[in-house]
Amino acid sequence: MKELIFIFAGGGLGSVSRYLLSLVIVSDRIANFPLATLTANCLSSFILGLLVTLGLERFNISEPVRLMLTVGFCGGFSTFSTFTAESYQLMKDGNFTAMAINILLSVVLCLLFLVAGIMAGKQIGH
Repeated sequence: MKELIFIFAGGGLGSVSRYLLSLVIVSDRIANFPLATLTANCLSSFILGLLVTLGLERFNISEPVRLMLTVGFCGGFSTFSTFTAESYQLMKDGNFTAMAINILLSVVLCLLFLVAGIMAGKQIGH
């Protein structure tokens, strides 16, 4: 039960952080491209890689705190459903090029950011 409370708290913090990021990145309105969602997903991937690596290799993070940061915060900060809805909207609007770029960038960049987070965690961990 304690783990659920930690996940709930982390998820709330992640969701609020994602919302605040979307207020800062207003390019969606300018370029009709979901840059705020892409940025949140890339940052979340980096943070997840960093946290998992540091939590496993450097710090003895308790299970509830690990779940709060990874499942909760990163899960709340990233958003696959919004990515999917925005990609669908680009397709519906006939903007197939932007849709393809969004999908390709999201998959490739999130993987690269995850690896970068893991590498950063290993650097910090030694």
